[in-house]
Amino acid sequence: MTFIELPANQIVLDPLIIRKTMQALKEGKSSIGLIRDDRKQIELRINPDIAFSQLQVDPPIVTPVNKDRTHYSLIAKYWQIDLIGLLIKINPHEKLNCLMQAKNSSEALANTYADAQLSGRLALSNMLSQQWNAALLHDCFEQRPRDAQFAQFLGVPTKAFQDMRATQNRSKAKTHE
Repeated sequence: MTFIELPANQIVLDPLIIRKTMQALKEGKSSIGLIRDDRKQIELRINPDIAFSQLQVDPPIVTPVNKDRTHYSLIAKYWQIDLIGLLIKINPHEKLNCLMQAKNSSEALANTYADAQLSGRLALSNMLSQQWNAALLHDCFEQRPRDAQFAQFLGVPTKAFQDMRATQNRSKAKTHE
């Protein structure tokens, strides 16, 4: 893979790439063992002003869709298309640093997708020991998430999130006394 700088409006989700990737996963062509991904995306929309910073720290992985190389498709982390869409609304020509995979055989697509999923899982397992300021975290989203959505996002039970928030509220109240 190589780094490439692309305007946000050149990055798309290509249905053919997605089909090839998911078929290769089902056929066991992922070297790390991922064979299915049926998870539903969390229905939380990031604020547009946060989209660019998120894409800069987690670069999109793309492959050319056409010979002219005017459009590139995400080949992993498909959820980033929402961030890219928000960025396009603000500034369609904003340049993004991306990782480009030129070889897009079914096996290569499946491996890249699976590697990104494994990386995300490893990050999540480390993240579970982190603490978040719930009051500041909700500012990242267009609408304040419900407790169950916050909990799902953080990977903890709803009750654990509510307890964490209550503890933070009590701690905040004590500092203002």
